[in-house]
Amino acid sequence: MRSVIFLFIGICSFSFSAFAQPKISLDKTSIDYGKIPYGGSNLKSYFTVTNTGNEPLIITRVSTGDGGFMCHSYTREPIMPNKYAEIIFLYDTKRIGPFNKSGYIQSNAVEANLSIRIKGEITPAPVAYFDKREVNFGMLEAGDFASFNMINYGTALLKINKIESVNHSIPLVTLYDTLSVNNNMKLDFYPKANVDSVNFEYQWKLFSNASEEPKVLTARGKINFSPLRFDTTTVYLKPSEIGTRFFTVKCFNSGNEEIEVFMVSKGEHAEQIWLPSKQIYYSEGEKYTIPAKGEKTLIVAYQSFESLPPEEKNTFHSVHKKSNKKYRNVVSIKFKMQKS
Repeated sequence: MRSVIFLFIGICSFSFSAFAQPKISLDKTSIDYGKIPYGGSNLKSYFTVTNTGNEPLIITRVSTGDGGFMCHSYTREPIMPNKYAEIIFLYDTKRIGPFNKSGYIQSNAVEANLSIRIKGEITPAPVAYFDKREVNFGMLEAGDFASFNMINYGTALLKINKIESVNHSIPLVTLYDTLSVNNNMKLDFYPKANVDSVNFEYQWKLFSNASEEPKVLTARGKINFSPLRFDTTTVYLKPSEIGTRFFTVKCFNSGNEEIEVFMVSKGEHAEQIWLPSKQIYYSEGEKYTIPAKGEKTLIVAYQSFESLPPEEKNTFHSVHKKSNKKYRNVVSIKFKMQKS
């Protein structure tokens, strides 16, 4: 009788240990990404592991092959019954062409080894990269320009579709709307001082073929506010006009101190500045003075109107005569043809 009892207890113990064990279940065993564009960041693949048993599940190891596929993270803590955890795999998307990668999950479950798989194809695409997309430029002189640097780290031509100013920001400009692979491009803006504040903050959205979402660029800083103002920056030309053309520009001193103004060529004082195929000068001499709240008229001459550019940039410096504080103005003179 005692032998029968011990035999019954042994059978029950064996039966209990046979059914008390962790079980591992995956939400999926493969992911097919299809065609995805070349990118600057790793592709993340998420697999969810669930313990469907009645004992703690312990993942002992997650491994992958080579070729840019690796395990990013998994939990080392026991996964209790009916609980789950994520395993994250990474694939390097800077590898053009088809891929088919496997990973392996080892645990203390009965199904000790499980495999997962990802596949797809990386296609050529541009990548718009900025050193910084939010920049404090500090103090800038009036007329200075500032730039964002964009690099195409992709494998195809980068095309700028449009640049949208946010909250009436000034334009962000560039010479070209395309950028070849592994090259960089400057995107410039010319901060404007507000009479009420020397601080500026601008924001733009850059739309390109590199991403469906725009890149948001933000610029902050201050301007060394110049009191020098100009009444016009546009010269109107008659279609048949040739030879030397004289026009006048009125300069205003909006400040409360007398200023001395001079034109600059290569950082030096000059009566004449040589522009591409043109000559410009003013009749007031190398330096001229504008009293506080006063004005001065300059006479400017351009020689040869053949193949005039649409715009010329000229640099004027102004100095407060008492405080010796210096400012710089960059004046863009635009040439427009009058209708006959």
